[in-house]
Amino acid sequence: MNTEFTKIRNEIEINYSYYLDYLNTYLSKEKIAHCISTSTYALYIVRTKEIKVNEHKVILSGILHDLCREWKTDDIINKAKEFNIEINEYEKKYPVLLHGPLSANLIIKELNICDVDIYEAIYWHTTGKANLGLVGQILYLSDFSEPLRKYSQAEKSREILMHYGFFDALFYSANERYKLSLKKREPSPYSLEFINWLKNKKDLLVNAE
Repeated sequence: MNTEFTKIRNEIEINYSYYLDYLNTYLSKEKIAHCISTSTYALYIVRTKEIKVNEHKVILSGILHDLCREWKTDDIINKAKEFNIEINEYEKKYPVLLHGPLSANLIIKELNICDVDIYEAIYWHTTGKANLGLVGQILYLSDFSEPLRKYSQAEKSREILMHYGFFDALFYSANERYKLSLKKREPSPYSLEFINWLKNKKDLLVNAE
């Protein structure tokens, strides 16, 4: 990435060192690097595309979104029950998808972060959902396409962002993430709802032109 990305990363590492240190409680160095890169790229998106949104919420969502990503399956299920998180049949089949809801609830309990936008963004960052808020949309895109991601679709998403803008990059990323997920599991109903919601928004934008 360019010097602006590096500048933002340094800014986050200085101003959010407490939260970055907190990541060591739960995550490997590799996953921490991903969280820092996700947060940095999220803020990079906001600033380069001049998106009007609370930067603090964007940064924290990026840093904390994967807190429970490396937990064992039994721990995920047990903690979800402890937090009274509703587990549907799809999540019972693929418990890893609960890491978003768990992380969203964990930061309330351990960090006292009780913000609805941050909660929603982290909760739904893997699958997305219809009517996802702006902070959530930014996290979804940055999580998929931050510079440490090795798959070609991430690079393509970054190119689309630069040339066509935020919404086109988000729409592309949602579709490509869905295709990639099909290689591992059955499609999430939330992902389908998210894509259809974005498609409807895209159609409305095209028809308004």
